[in-house]
Amino acid sequence: LVQSLGTEKVIDVSKQNWVDAVDEHSVDVVYDCGVERKAWNRDAQTVLKKDSGRFVTINPMLQPRAAKFGAKCIGEIMVHASGEQLKELSGFVSSGALKPVIDSVYSFDQLLPALEKLESKSVRGKVVLRAAY
Repeated sequence: LVQSLGTEKVIDVSKQNWVDAVDEHSVDVVYDCGVERKAWNRDAQTVLKKDSGRFVTINPMLQPRAAKFGAKCIGEIMVHASGEQLKELSGFVSSGALKPVIDSVYSFDQLLPALEKLESKSVRGKVVLRAAY
């Protein structure tokens, strides 16, 4: 899945720590999906390119340490629900510029199996819960 999205190197984190799988200061971007709350303070600073590496996280960074190797926090963006932004995103989806990856779709009465799927940590894309409106 991730190779089809343009990733150069795929790391199975169930078998290897991601920071051990790449050379020091060789990574352009670390995207933290909220799995490791200490990723910036620990591993990201070791693998990011010294002056141009970028760290992106969906978590708020609580007390980030100053970078040792030239990386710096350049700002934060907080995202809030917005009908206008959703309309813009749906235009990207319609045009094919944005291709969401859907793992599975559940009806609302299948809420428990949907949660079990999420908890299985074997999800490859988004789990969608369809609600009638």
